[in-house]
Amino acid sequence: MNRQIEFLSDGGDTVRDVQLYLSPEANHLLDWFHLTMRLTSMTQSAKGLPVKMGEEESVLLRDEVLRQLERTKWFLWHGNVFQALKVLTTILFDLEMASFERDEGKISKLCKAVQEFHTFIDHNQAFIPNYEERYRNGERISTL
Repeated sequence: MNRQIEFLSDGGDTVRDVQLYLSPEANHLLDWFHLTMRLTSMTQSAKGLPVKMGEEESVLLRDEVLRQLERTKWFLWHGNVFQALKVLTTILFDLEMASFERDEGKISKLCKAVQEFHTFIDHNQAFIPNYEERYRNGERISTL
């Protein structure tokens, strides 16, 4: 009766509503597995991007997007949602600029995935803890 309950979920609104209905005072967390699953998918898509953003520019699109996705993962691991959202916005800007220069499906597909992930993180930011600290303290961060 006096035990603290923790709910780990995929961040879906339906599941969250059930959790809040069952136990509103419980600790509600976003499952780390679901975050990394989305990031891994976007990283794999980014590996298929063209190397350069423009013909005359020497900005390496693929490398920059991959680096920024890794930074996003690091910020989320440490519970810094504000910085993660800033980095995701930077990625979106880079991808949108690249899609204006090249009409490639890979770029627009990844841009859409990053936009959806940005919205997902924004809606679930209250449920993103400092995973690194929880992991170090032996607390659960994932259902797997």
